[in-house]
Amino acid sequence: MSPPASPTTTPAAVPTPRATAHGNPIPTDGPIGELLAAMGRSEMRPAHIHFIVAAPGHESVTTHLFVEGDPYLESDAVFGVKDTLIAPFTRCDDPSQAAEFQIGSPFYLLEWDFVLARTGDAC
Repeated sequence: MSPPASPTTTPAAVPTPRATAHGNPIPTDGPIGELLAAMGRSEMRPAHIHFIVAAPGHESVTTHLFVEGDPYLESDAVFGVKDTLIAPFTRCDDPSQAAEFQIGSPFYLLEWDFVLARTGDAC
């Protein structure tokens, strides 16, 4: 098995209003809602952002990262939170950096290394 690809850091800039929002509910108007109610569980998901990461010659990965400190991390309605998927989003008030990302300031910055397996590697 080849070693994993070298990580490449690509900052993800998230405009402030979205990054500070708390989680979102899943639909409760059907059998899932009835199941959650019967279990006494909340319908709320913690705030998270989805990623599809791909590179030539590597296996792609689809994942999500949860916002560190979200009040719903411990009670995710779909049990998707893992400690390794909780990420710190850092508030950034730097107008020049915001201009570089073509977003408003302030914003929240996430730095995360995604490491992809080379195509053909055994699991």
